[in-house]
Amino acid sequence: MVRQEVRVAGLVARRDAEQRHRAGRTAGHAPADGRADGPRRDRPGRPEPGLRAGSRADVVARAARVAVRRGAPGLGPPHDAAGGGHGDRHARPRPVDRGRGQDRHGREPPRRGPRLVRLLRAGDPAGGRGGGHPGERRARRCRRRAGGRPLAERLLRAKGVPGGGCAVKLAWPRNPGEGGWVIPAAYAGLCLFSLATLWSVTEGIHGPYEIMDPGVPKSIFWRQVVWVVIGWSVLLTVRNLPLPWIEQGTPVFYLLCVLLLAIVLVAAPVVQGARRWFDLGPMRLQPSEPAKIAVILILARLLAAFHAQEKRLVPVLLSLLLTGLPLLLVMREPDLGTSLVFAAIWIVAVFWYGLSWVLLLSLASPLLSAVFSFYAETVAGSPWPWGLYLLVLLAALTRARFRLLENLGLMAANIVTGLVTSFFWEGLHTYQQERILTFFDPARDQFGSGYQAIQSKVAIGSGGLFGTSYLQGTQKGLAFLPERHTDFIFSVVGEELGFIGAMLLVGLYLVIILRGLQIALEARRPFSSLLAVGVVTYFTFHVAVNICITTGLMPVTGLPLPVMSYGGSNMLTSAIMLGLLTNVGSRSFET
Repeated sequence: MVRQEVRVAGLVARRDAEQRHRAGRTAGHAPADGRADGPRRDRPGRPEPGLRAGSRADVVARAARVAVRRGAPGLGPPHDAAGGGHGDRHARPRPVDRGRGQDRHGREPPRRGPRLVRLLRAGDPAGGRGGGHPGERRARRCRRRAGGRPLAERLLRAKGVPGGGCAVKLAWPRNPGEGGWVIPAAYAGLCLFSLATLWSVTEGIHGPYEIMDPGVPKSIFWRQVVWVVIGWSVLLTVRNLPLPWIEQGTPVFYLLCVLLLAIVLVAAPVVQGARRWFDLGPMRLQPSEPAKIAVILILARLLAAFHAQEKRLVPVLLSLLLTGLPLLLVMREPDLGTSLVFAAIWIVAVFWYGLSWVLLLSLASPLLSAVFSFYAETVAGSPWPWGLYLLVLLAALTRARFRLLENLGLMAANIVTGLVTSFFWEGLHTYQQERILTFFDPARDQFGSGYQAIQSKVAIGSGGLFGTSYLQGTQKGLAFLPERHTDFIFSVVGEELGFIGAMLLVGLYLVIILRGLQIALEARRPFSSLLAVGVVTYFTFHVAVNICITTGLMPVTGLPLPVMSYGGSNMLTSAIMLGLLTNVGSRSFET
């Protein structure tokens, strides 16, 4: 490395010469003496302060005193210049040592002059290595700092990143490059879990039900192996794509997915009362799965484009329109579970964008009104649950300090939604009505619509703490548990591996979710942050709803468990989601 030395005076000619402590003197020169009463105050023969005998300063001082006695020019006359003043004629001016200043103790080392290139020692950290402003402390937890924003937080967070002004700092990993292995490691664990469970599920059926249910064929396992390999290839490919390319191609991808959702309603065959899949020979394509990715991407791009706008209602309404179009198409298939996924992604996205939770709950209040109205009509048989909800909503709106017209509009929307719930109920398919009614009363149809939920709870309950042992599940082995390789695969894990194995599986999903939240908080670009939040919402909602279904906490909606459940569309969608998440994580500090 060539080190270029530059003369200080050649860069800035006047800067150093303008540093003066007092008017009338150049920097480095002692100020004018005050009243000279040294001989009357000091004892004769007392050494001068700061001068050591024999030192260079001592020699200079003695020479100056000799010059004063001889009347050397430039050091001042031995008496008043006017020749008649009241000054002390016998007092002589003190010698001046320009190198040591007035107090004879010397001055501070001169400041370094300007250089074109200033080199750092090897191993010095980069910018922000010494802290920030004077008196600034280290970065502390949210809202617990004095003065300005700490330097570490200024370096980590960028202006305009959605998610609020107080970010939660997760403990691991600290640097953006350190966590590149976390999500792939969790994905690998889920793939192994899926293959091991599917191998157990595809074992032959034993007992008298073998004729009625031949079981899941072994080919399901080998197909899943192929999908795992393809999923890894897709994850690594998406991880290395430039984010600007993904952002620019989002509108085209969104329009393509909406077009496929419209075509599937008229061209796809009817399977179990629904039009959801395209038959492509050895495989089937479900357009609603890539549509989830498209909705996440289009919301991230739209809200990121308006992140600096103060009026946020317009982009929120536009995002609702872009989410509602595929949601309505999916409802026509019909697929209630996927439509709920779209709704969850939109709610979390607009909240992360900056919409207040009060306004968000106000917008969601008509949906709650529909739920209470439906419960009052079908289960309670009395309108009091819905009326109680309206009273609570009215009290909340008065405390929210909205305008009168806004309060009246929200109350009217809730009342109208509750009244038309009966028409919505009539529009649902028969199997959807049965699932909802069975959720409130599972015993009403034990061998029909409630059979899956009951057998799933029996399988999980029989597993206990450590399970019945691998390949030894009775509910699975005797063909009591339906859809054990897709929607109810978590029940097989709970039966054979018990509570310990089920918590290990949930822990792998928690690793992905927590790491995804950290990536969303550290992302400096609004598009990246919103994209990461959308992926986290997808996994959180899918995992939570699937586990609640298998444990009887929610009605059956048909949502698979990401990565675990058998299916090419499910595996590829999860791989693309994780590829996008790792892509954002590897570029968290890019602006």
